[in-house]
Amino acid sequence: MIRAERATGGNSGIGMAIALKLARQGANIVIDYIAYLEAKEALEQQITALGGRAIGVEADVSKVADLQKLIGTTVAGFFGHNTAKIKSEFNRRNVMRISAPNKCI
Repeated sequence: MIRAERATGGNSGIGMAIALKLARQGANIVIDYIAYLEAKEALEQQITALGGRAIGVEADVSKVADLQKLIGTTVAGFFGHNTAKIKSEFNRRNVMRISAPNKCI
């Protein structure tokens, strides 16, 4: 199973700590940010150094179009365009989890 996770505000504070913890657990990380491009780039490098994969997406999750861009970028970046078996969930930590069988990429 391939896994991608996103924490709101992933390029700073608690969101960054969650993103790093999930990367250490083997998740691919989507860094959702609306500011601080340099912090997003630094976090991408940290995740890569941990052996993970990261995609930064500038998206305001209060806007539907940005949410669509966030999910579309996640699916295309980590799963290719075969979305037939992709499942997503949001939980109390406001972490988006998307998973799909390995054969999707």
